[in-house]
Amino acid sequence: MLVETNEDGTTGGSYRALCDLVRHLDRGRFEPHVVLYQPSPAAGDLAAAGATVEVWDAIRAAERGFCGPQSLGRRARGLLAGVRQRAHYMRRARVDLVHLNNSPGVGFDDWLPAARLAGVPCVTHLRGPFPVASSAPGRWVQRRFDAVLAVSRWMADAAARAGIPSRRIHLVYDGVDRDALQASLRRPPAEVRAELGLAKDDLVVLLPGHLRPWKGQRLALEALARVRPEFRARFRLVLAGAAPSAEAAYREGIEALIREARLGACVRLLGERRDVPDLMRAADVVLHASTSPEPFGLVVTEAMALGRPVVAARLGGPCEIVTEGTGLLFDPSRPEELTFLLEQLGEQPIRERLAAAGRERAAAFDIRHTVAGVERCWAALLGLPGNAAAARP
Repeated sequence: MLVETNEDGTTGGSYRALCDLVRHLDRGRFEPHVVLYQPSPAAGDLAAAGATVEVWDAIRAAERGFCGPQSLGRRARGLLAGVRQRAHYMRRARVDLVHLNNSPGVGFDDWLPAARLAGVPCVTHLRGPFPVASSAPGRWVQRRFDAVLAVSRWMADAAARAGIPSRRIHLVYDGVDRDALQASLRRPPAEVRAELGLAKDDLVVLLPGHLRPWKGQRLALEALARVRPEFRARFRLVLAGAAPSAEAAYREGIEALIREARLGACVRLLGERRDVPDLMRAADVVLHASTSPEPFGLVVTEAMALGRPVVAARLGGPCEIVTEGTGLLFDPSRPEELTFLLEQLGEQPIRERLAAAGRERAAAFDIRHTVAGVERCWAALLGLPGNAAAARP
């Protein structure tokens, strides 16, 4: 059973990774049953991939009633009820293993003890920074997952620093389903650019990602504002991503900065899009600008796989993806560094060299390596014959 615990209203990289995993599982060995905490377009994709899918939005709404300013006893009763419900559910669904898709910071207090009651292993992915439990008993439990699958060396080191035993930490890079990525392309680049009011000679820089402060949209705007006027006339920055409800003020700040810096003619603020691969292929450059360490950077590998030159922040996972000559890295604390690189990328030969090398590099992060790593971990916990070792980029 695979559990996606995100419930902030967005559908991001963790959902894509989950869909890709389900699509490529060896069905002769594993039968996927997926629980989502919120309704999502991914539910249809998962069902189409052959998974049994259940959405726990009503259950989660009831469980949230035990949170907040309640008495300690009431919260404890709610938590225990949740553990019992999950254990009963596992037995009824004949679950052999539970895999949490997000983080050791979620599910250690309900899914993990429920798995112990049901007598099945419990695995968690580690896709981002996670809160370490505040109490000593909580920290003890949080470190008892049977395996923690870190999506980068950066995250594996973070897990070790949080006290998770190294023997339980497995490095399994997220992968790109290159065939599915190509199949998802629907429109030619010229049509996409025309829809967005972009001219053939414009130099289009795409920054995909939800509008959150750490995703770096403000940094990209500050860098664009520094571009020399003779270059800026050609630049078009495209921001593609929804603003979660909690980030409404951040979106307003982005809109205000566009007005104050007089960048209205240079920027397209698209909101949520379901055609990001088409946008990538229509762009001349794909930008990753996170100001905090990115756990992995799936958008970086996807852009490379599509043959787009990439500029990425020199923090976290992208440093493990982008090697010399396969893309450009910059210090996100220095907008002027990004400005310099953007001006360099005005030269088409530079873009072409980076695109070719990046496409070759992306092959090291194929989804088959990811699935082999996950299946190998599951097989070891279940006493099944193992897989061939996943490739190590």
